[in-house]
Formats: sequence, structure tokens, C-alpha cells
Amino acid sequence: MGIPPALRSQLWGSMAESLIDLMGVVLLGCAGLLLFAGGALVTLGVVRRRSGRTAHLSETGPEAVLDQSALQKQLAILDGRFKTAQRLAGLGNWEYHYKSDSLWWSDEVYRIFGQDPETFIATSDTFIHMVHPEDRKKVHTANVAALTERQPYDVVHRIVLADGSERVVHERAEIMRDDDDAATVMVGTIQDVTDQRRDELALQRVTAEQDLILENTRIAIVLTKGREIVRASRSYENLFGWGMGELTANEQSSEEPVTEGYVDLGFPDEDNYREFVREADATLTQGGTYSTEREMKQRDGRLFWCRIAGRHVNPGIPEMGAVWLIEDISERKMAEHQLNRLIIELETTVDRLNLAQKIASLGYYNWNLETDTLWFSAGNYEVYGVSPETFELSIDSLFDLIHPDDRGTVRARIKEAIEKSGTYEGYHRVVLPHGGVRIIHALGEVVYGEDGKPLQFNGTAQNVTERKQAEDLLRVAKDQAEEANRSKTEFLANISHELRTPLNSIIGFTDIMREEIFGPIKEPKYLEYAADVNDSGRHLLSLINDVLDVSVIESGNLVLDETPTDVGPMVDTCRRIIVDRATRAGIHVTTDLKKPFPLLQVDERRIKQILLNLLSNAVKFTPEGGTVTLTGKVDGNGAAVFQVSDTGIGIEEKDLEAVLVPFGQAGNTESRQHEGVGLGLPLSKSLAELHGGSLKIESTPGKGTLVTVRLSPDRTLNVERLDRHSNTLI
Repeated sequence: MGIPPALRSQLWGSMAESLIDLMGVVLLGCAGLLLFAGGALVTLGVVRRRSGRTAHLSETGPEAVLDQSALQKQLAILDGRFKTAQRLAGLGNWEYHYKSDSLWWSDEVYRIFGQDPETFIATSDTFIHMVHPEDRKKVHTANVAALTERQPYDVVHRIVLADGSERVVHERAEIMRDDDDAATVMVGTIQDVTDQRRDELALQRVTAEQDLILENTRIAIVLTKGREIVRASRSYENLFGWGMGELTANEQSSEEPVTEGYVDLGFPDEDNYREFVREADATLTQGGTYSTEREMKQRDGRLFWCRIAGRHVNPGIPEMGAVWLIEDISERKMAEHQLNRLIIELETTVDRLNLAQKIASLGYYNWNLETDTLWFSAGNYEVYGVSPETFELSIDSLFDLIHPDDRGTVRARIKEAIEKSGTYEGYHRVVLPHGGVRIIHALGEVVYGEDGKPLQFNGTAQNVTERKQAEDLLRVAKDQAEEANRSKTEFLANISHELRTPLNSIIGFTDIMREEIFGPIKEPKYLEYAADVNDSGRHLLSLINDVLDVSVIESGNLVLDETPTDVGPMVDTCRRIIVDRATRAGIHVTTDLKKPFPLLQVDERRIKQILLNLLSNAVKFTPEGGTVTLTGKVDGNGAAVFQVSDTGIGIEEKDLEAVLVPFGQAGNTESRQHEGVGLGLPLSKSLAELHGGSLKIESTPGKGTLVTVRLSPDRTLNVERLDRHSNTLI
């Protein structure tokens, strides 16, 4: 039976072009298409133009069919192959008939849309309904353009399956038209490109990440192919000063590996570059990673240190190029240079430390808590006095070496470290094979897994026998020194008491004689002698008191008797005590106390002792006609400051430290002509420091000396009422 003309025209116009040209399907072993029409097998031969494209199909008729049964089998085989090809490619074909508004899907289209061809009816409405809402406008626009503007229907969009999942499909189609140019049928294909789209997006993401790295990493990244720099990160440009357009190497023959462009782009000279190429090529051709540290040159000629590392992108395909990382390590090199310099400077110290470490017999150990195995360093064998050849290393054998009296304590403390604290430190004794005993200082730290389970116990062991013996000797010496110091203090206290009693009598009786209380002394010389004896007695008593005070301070036994103290009367008392002596020496004494002065929480007797010592020194070393001044104020921090200045002989700068040491004196002859043993200034400094303060000396030889005593601000009781700028109460 022949094919009806209408059907024949439709088949020729649509199937030939869509199935062969659009879908690109070639049915091997068949010269055309086989159809059944009205129960009869019809052969459609393919008629092609000279260009090779299909022109139309011609009906050859049943007479060309020799064996209908065989052809039916062949057709079934071809149909199976066709469906298999569509399934493997994820490619289905479809037709939409405009006149009947009917849609036909191949089995693969149903599979792509997740529908059952037995139950699902494909229509234009059901198709649009399954298109992702955000893509429907795009599909509609492409459809209209194909229909009205004769543009190819080619669109990628998403579809939503019944279970809510999404797929990405790629549709292509052409519109067949009748003799009146009216659209009759749209023949198309649809392919599931979900995986392809995902791969494309992944590739885009990787590319974007690579771009982000190239643009923002501090380490310069360079991609090369052959002798050409094909890409470089911005950090490369910042590092070397070359723009991307300047990073292409000059083309040279394959026989010459040196490219002058590279020499200009960072290598100090051609020899340097030749060496780099030779070393890098030897490593990269073996599939390895080449790494080097060398000096490179910036565009402005400045040299700096770089670490360069590179390898082929695919060692099996060198033509794919190589990737290079370049890091500026100038700071590290500078640090290494400084470190080397310090190492040289500390060479003697390092040698001593190495010697001390050797003497100390420091060793290391590791206890694997999971396998219960123990490891010793060579030094640790020496520490415990055993040989690695004869000693069977285990945790039990280690505890056997520990002195029996210490064994239980060590076990308990290590157990506590493993279960609770995580660290161990302790001393224990070990019994040596020859019978000797050593003292070991052991340190340990527990390594835990992520689940908190103890895995390792690492630590050190050191033979501290000699150190412990030295500490014992030092402790004995310290005890002896403290005992000697106590004895000295007791001796000074006793002797001062024994000396004070007769001295007080001498001072008292000579005062009576000087004042002639019991009658006049006719011989003036006796009065002069009595005055000399009185002065000497008072000086000796003052010296005894100073020695005793210094001794008490050095022993740490001096306790301050602190009370709120009015500074004004205290300063007046000091002036009255010193002014008589100063007047006899022809020295003018003045005081300048900023009033009203806040109360001070101090030991009044000790502060007065400081001021009298300073005033006495100033008068002692100031020549006739000179001036001694005592000033008092509160500084901006609320600290009380006392200053004693004089116009005396001054102190050499080299002697300033000496005069602050007990019994220390200035080295000039003029100073040694004056009485004193060098206790006043050291004692005053110690008393100031006991009050949380300080004592400072400034002096110019021949012009005078300024001594400043600054007390701690917390000694000032009502400083909040003091105007810091005017030194007046608010």
C-alpha cells in the first residue's frame, strides 16, 4: 500500500530533515527508513542533493522488500539502537503540530521529564507547567522568535520534576511550513545537560577562585608555557614592578634556552638565569618540584631575596606549562642575618651552655600509652646509667631503676598527670647498676587525641645530682650568712647600747660644763675643750646610730612607724637643728615649703633623719659664704618632693654611684678633708625607698649639688584638695 500524499509530504518534509539533519542520527546498514502504512511495509529511500544534504524521501514500494519478516527484525534492531543512543546521550526528540495543538515525545523525553508515557499526556500546557517559573519567559521568547522571525529555536532552561528536583535541558528545533508558508510542525530535540551544566558552573567557580587567588595572594603566581609567561598575579607586578603586558618573553629558537626577556624580568644577570634554567629543567623533566632561594632584581634595580618554587601543571604533559610561586623572603633573610650575627656574638655563651648540657646529662623519652612502649634517647640511657645493649627498655624496667622510696610517689604523680593535669614535674632518685644513687629532674607532658584519650607521654630527664648538692651547699651557706647577719645585728645592737650609755654621760656632762651650770670656769681653754669633747661625742653617737640603722635595713628588720605627718613643723625642726652649725660656718640656710602642704603618711622620725642627713652634708661641703636651701612641693602626680641644694664643692660624675654605697666617699682630696664615714647618703636613700620613693643626686664640681627625694604618691593624704598648678589648697 502506498503512503497517502498528505502523510508522504509530512514525512518527507519533517522526518528527513529532523531525524537525519537536526538529530544527526545515521541508521547504519539501512538505505532509508522503513515504515508500516495500512498494515503494509513501505520503504522510504533517501534522496540527497549534490551538497550531501537530504532533499526528500522517495517511496520505493513493497516490491523492494525481499523478506518482510527479516526487515521487521532489522527495523526492531535499528529502533532499539536508536533508543539506546538517545538514552546514552540523554537526547530525546519531539514534535509539536500547530494545527492540532498536539505534542509528541519520544521515550527519552518522558525519561528526562521523569514521566511515564503510559499515564502522562504530553501537551503544550503540561510542558510549560514543568518549565521552571523563572525560565518560562525565556522559553516563550525563543518560541515566538522562531515562529515570527524564523530564528532557530535554541534555548537552555530548567525544568521541575514531579518530586521537586530540577534538571537543566538544552532544546533545539526547526519549524516546518507548508506551501503557503504557514507553520505546520515544530520538530526538535531536547537533551539533559544537568551534569554538563554543573561541571560548567564548577569550572567557572574554580576559575573564579583561581582569579581571586591570583589577584589577592601575597605570594606571586606565574603561569608559563614554554618560554612565555602567559599569566601572572597582581602580586608579581607589585613585587617586580613589571606590568602584565611586559611579561612575555622574547621568542627564540628552541636550540637556545636563554631568553633576554627573563633576564630583564627579575634575574640579576644572564649567568644567574642560565643557572636557574639548568637546575629547574633538570628537576621538572623528572616530574619533580623545583625550589630555590636566590637574589632577584626589581625593575628599579633593587636586589631582594626570593623563594621560587615551580612544577609542571601535568608532569606527563609538559606542553601544558608550569606554575611558579615566588615569595619575597627579604625580611626572613634579614632576620637570619641578624640571627647569625647574634649566634656569633653569643658563641662563647653557647659553648658554655653546650658544656653545661653535657655535664647535666640531659635526655629525652617517649612513652606510647596506646602500645605501652618506651623510647629513650642516647642521653637518657646515660642519665639513668644503663646501656642500650643490655637494658631491656620498658616502663616496668624504668620504674625498677627508681629508688624504692621514690617509686610510689613517681607512679602516683605520673598517673595524676595522665588522668588530670596533663603535665608532670618532679625529682626522684635512681639506683645505678654499680650501686650509686643519682637525683633526676624529670619533666613530662601528655598528648591527647581529639576524643580526649591520652596517646603519648613525652618528656626529659636530667641528672641534677651535682646541682642538688650545690643547692644544699648554697642553702647551708645562706643559712650561715643569715646567722652571721643576725649575729652582726645583735652585736651592733649590744655594742651600740654599751657605747651609748657612756657617750650620753659624756655629752651630758660636757653640756653642763659648756653652759657653766655649776659655776663659771675660769680657764677659757677648758670651755673650748669641753665643746670639742661634746661635738666629738655627738658625732660618735650619730655614727653609731647610722651604723645600727644601716644594719637593720640590710637585714630587712626595719619597720616604719607611719602616722599622718604635718610637714611644716617637721621642716622647721630640721632647720633649727642645723642652722646653729651653719651660722658658725658662715653658711646661709633657707627653707621654701609650698603652703599649705598636704599631710604625709610617713615615719616622721625617718623622714626627718633623711632631711637632717642631707642638710648636714650640704653644710659640711659648702664653703663659708655659701647657701643651703631646703624646698618642698607636690608634683603633678601627687608625690611629695623634697630637694636640698647647696653651692658647695660638688661631686664628680664618676663618684655619684660611690657616695650612695655604705662607707663610700667621693675620691677628691677636698671631700676627704671633711669628717664622715659615708653612711648619710646611703642611709637616706634606703629610708626613701622604704617609703616607696627614690633619692637622686645631681652635681656639678665647683658649683654645688642638688639632692631630690621623691616619695610615693600614695603617701600624700589630702592631695585631692591640692591645685596641681598653684600648689594651693582648693
